[in-house]
Amino acid sequence: MPNADKAQLRAQIRSLKCLFPAHEKAAEEAALWARLRARTDFQRARTVLLYCALPDEPDTRPLLREYVEAKALFLPVVTGEGTMELRRYTGDESLRQGAYGILEPTGARLEDLSRIDLALIPGVAFTPSGQRLGRGGGYYDRLLAHPAWHATTLGVCFRFQRLNALPCTTHDIPVNELL
Repeated sequence: MPNADKAQLRAQIRSLKCLFPAHEKAAEEAALWARLRARTDFQRARTVLLYCALPDEPDTRPLLREYVEAKALFLPVVTGEGTMELRRYTGDESLRQGAYGILEPTGARLEDLSRIDLALIPGVAFTPSGQRLGRGGGYYDRLLAHPAWHATTLGVCFRFQRLNALPCTTHDIPVNELL
């Protein structure tokens, strides 16, 4: 489907996010993170890709703070137009404001993407089969298409961001499942 369809859908979801009550957002986040903690693949994972949430995304700070000592946590850092690298999160003191106002870690760069065991991937919308609509930059699509990438990917979103169908193209990389 054309990019205009994607842009229109992003605008619709953005409008819904504005109407989402804070108490419902907090309850859904708590349920998401409880499901994650209960997963055997998360419990066994040694190296995990998370993200620093934008204000309209499920907030990962509780996970970052809880698992900073127990797991090797990596977060994306935008390095250029459409490109990002993964850097080690070592605590809130290692974060700085980066591209698009997203907090990014200043820790060591992950050189070998095959070390990631599990990855939480945010998105504007997802389908039950894992198709993902991102914000439009293609950052995660390029990361997930990398030949060294083998991690299980979990899409992270609120319930109103789960749709039956999405406009997708051949370069849109799906996640393995939704959290």
